[in-house]
Amino acid sequence: MNVSRIDILNRTFARSIRGYNPQEVDAYMQDIADTLGQLNEERTALANQVVVLEAQLAEHRERESTLRDTLMTTQKLTDSLKATAQR
Repeated sequence: MNVSRIDILNRTFARSIRGYNPQEVDAYMQDIADTLGQLNEERTALANQVVVLEAQLAEHRERESTLRDTLMTTQKLTDSLKATAQR
């Protein structure tokens, strides 16, 4: 069930003679709505952070690949120079 902060605040209950205290129910519903609002904001912030971190991870992987290729090229060049020097 997907419930938003507005849904909680707009929810009404039927009144009865021996029912719950309306002020207590309203206060509790307000607390729930506030908590839900904070959690939704936190979830959105975390989702945005995940996007940023995934982009950074992709960049680091690209750099790692470039460095690995450079290292392999350097190693081959070094081996070639050693072979040439020994001849």
